[in-house]
Amino acid sequence: LNSSTLKDRTKSLNRTGFVARSWLDIRQEPNDGWLADFGAFKHITRNRHWFSTLEIIEPQGVRIGNDKMIYAVGIGTIDVEVFNGKQWIAS
Repeated sequence: LNSSTLKDRTKSLNRTGFVARSWLDIRQEPNDGWLADFGAFKHITRNRHWFSTLEIIEPQGVRIGNDKMIYAVGIGTIDVEVFNGKQWIAS
């Protein structure tokens, strides 16, 4: 394989793995789950009750993975816990 072909195959495998993982997470908890995407710089949820602080803002467009536009109408803080392999820790 040349380096160009290898890069193309790696890109394809990375996309496939991400899609499969996302699908499994959604199937496990369709209404209350939140997919962890540590590469994202914006995180969006429709669940206002999750916020410990919430400031209502003018709607701001956010383009998502399928190239559609959705609108954020608030900015705030959501307190989460993460599992480190031994215990849940507030983050």
